[in-house]
Amino acid sequence: MALELRKEAKKDRIELIYYIVIHQTATTVATVEAMLAAFNGKPKYTTDGAPYYTGTNYSVDRDGRIDEWADPHKYWTNNSNGPFTNQSIGIDFVLTPGQIPTEIQYRAGAALIETLQGLYDK
Repeated sequence: MALELRKEAKKDRIELIYYIVIHQTATTVATVEAMLAAFNGKPKYTTDGAPYYTGTNYSVDRDGRIDEWADPHKYWTNNSNGPFTNQSIGIDFVLTPGQIPTEIQYRAGAALIETLQGLYDK
């Protein structure tokens, strides 16, 4: 079975992309599978009690592999700043809490960010 994120969480982007939001997965094990299990788990809730699911557009694994989980024309709730969610692309570095990226992970992430800036810096 192919790894994928919850389909119903992806929404069509209606605003221009202005931001790249960078996170670490902060899972107990530094694997894409652990990241997906966290994203595909129970929903989070806004302060007014509305459910939402988190996700990401891209992940950068410890070996430098980049996976695209959602087309950049789709968005996820990838940060706690609700107004910026529809204006941002999310990138998750696959790490455990306190772990720092590997050199190859840094380089792959930087290349991805540079590519995205070239596409969306208009």
